[in-house]
Amino acid sequence: MFHSKVPGVGKTTLARIIAGIYTNNGTIIELDAAQNSGVDEIRNLLDSLRYAPIGGSRAIILDEAHLITNSAGSALLKTLEEPPDNTLFIFCTTNINKILPTIVSRSLSFELNPFTTNELLEYAEYYSKAKSKTYEHSKLLKYAKDSKGSIRTFINLLEADQSDILEEINFIDMLNDIISKKNIYHLLDKYNTIDFYSSGIESLNEKIINQYKENSNSLSYSKKIQKLLLNTYILADQLPKHFIKQMINITLIEIMEILDE
Repeated sequence: MFHSKVPGVGKTTLARIIAGIYTNNGTIIELDAAQNSGVDEIRNLLDSLRYAPIGGSRAIILDEAHLITNSAGSALLKTLEEPPDNTLFIFCTTNINKILPTIVSRSLSFELNPFTTNELLEYAEYYSKAKSKTYEHSKLLKYAKDSKGSIRTFINLLEADQSDILEEINFIDMLNDIISKKNIYHLLDKYNTIDFYSSGIESLNEKIINQYKENSNSLSYSKKIQKLLLNTYILADQLPKHFIKQMINITLIEIMEILDE
């Protein structure tokens, strides 16, 4: 069981690496408890374990494990007491205290600490070389502090920093990249809300294209929208799931308001 008090420190990534080694890149089942927390989902998972894994071994990664219901945890407990042969369970959580104590007691527990500022700055040096980008040291320090030990948040901040190339990027290309690939669609996909907002995104893209054709202040729009999307992306990993749809909806409305300025 990998746990941490801070999200984005590598729990799931580490779980995938270990699962790949254990199964020799064979059968790996990954279940996100944020979307599959009920007893029926867990029972379906356990039913699938009755069959021998392809390749001789398998690993089960249960992400956001603290979100599974008590009844689902109870259903899982019996299997953990007598696990199938050649099957490894890996739990990832940011709140180990919400997991049934009987499950925790049957697991090897490893706490992942937040990244220090120095560690994040060391990563920034590697990132800068890999991406052929340069950052002001003061800006990196601010990003490191804002990340609060989360390397995922730190990477998002680095990726979103376009200050050194904004003038060279066509506005519509950049916004299409931000909205369609990086931030909004990533959020919609992560929280299973793409269908709910797909028409809104299409309207937004059409409005952006029209604004780009009619308004010469496109660079100002791009900076405002980029900052708004970045804040939304970071907050989405910190807020309860039932707030996510509302937050994304507010973000889309705020983008429309920016484009109407």
